[in-house]
Amino acid sequence: MSTVQGWMLSLCFAAVAAGVLTMIIPNGSAARVMRILLACFVLCIIITPFTGKVSLGVELPEISSPPTEAFSRLNEVLFNQMAESAADALKPQLEQCVRQCNVEEAEIKLILNRGEDGRIEVQGVQIMVSKEDMDKAGRIRSFVKSQLGLDATVMEAEA
Repeated sequence: MSTVQGWMLSLCFAAVAAGVLTMIIPNGSAARVMRILLACFVLCIIITPFTGKVSLGVELPEISSPPTEAFSRLNEVLFNQMAESAADALKPQLEQCVRQCNVEEAEIKLILNRGEDGRIEVQGVQIMVSKEDMDKAGRIRSFVKSQLGLDATVMEAEA
């Protein structure tokens, strides 16, 4: 089975290489010769397994090792960027909900975590309002819940 896979891989690489070379060949008499040579090359790749005499000796390494430290760091950086992007998209919606409750100044903090399946999950929403606006806390919580489906904690902002 690995022999067939190797042959198919060689055939795919040959076809891609021939396609790329065909695109960059200049027009003229040389182009015709190059196209014939590329066709012969691809034909040789197709015929090779049936002759059994030519072996390319290409062995592909198996990928079975666990993720490396570099992969883990890359994964963490990617998650942080996606979480930041999600927070940037969600904050304006939260700010609009707060404004609709007649609160002009509020500091919004999103708590995002990675779910078991790698998704970004909103763990919590903290909305800090002034002491004068604390009487609207219940309305803000219920409005955010009804509009965005998020449970928000409304707290008094530190002076």
